[in-house]
Amino acid sequence: MPRRLLEYTAMQHREFKKPVYPVVLNLTGRLQEERYSFDCLDLTVVTFNFRTINLADLPGEHLLHHAPVEIIPLVPLMRHEYPAEEILARCVERIAEAPVEWQADLYLGLAVFSSLRFTREVILKMKAKIIDEFMKALNEAVRKNN
Repeated sequence: MPRRLLEYTAMQHREFKKPVYPVVLNLTGRLQEERYSFDCLDLTVVTFNFRTINLADLPGEHLLHHAPVEIIPLVPLMRHEYPAEEILARCVERIAEAPVEWQADLYLGLAVFSSLRFTREVILKMKAKIIDEFMKALNEAVRKNN
């Protein structure tokens, strides 16, 4: 992954001729070294540093209430004091406040990211509510576009 980030950073820098601040948004919480380098013989050819933001370290409740709605699908991956079911229910409520044309994508993202953190049982408990909201949003978006 660090090598790929180096490639993306170099491509962006080459294309836009601007400095690039490379950041990795860590979804899983697994620690990763924030450096990539390689040597050839006695020469250090590349040393590349980047920052990592671990979602598990961010305060989920605060972002649930104050972040833009586009961030809500990531909230289940953050630090919480409340049970998983309550977090998911609050996320569903926040997504319902989003513009209708965004809701289907936001619900889908919520389902995908939640599966990285919560057990299958928790997801299945909330599945009906998320799917119902997703289908309502999808139908509303289709209706608006026709």
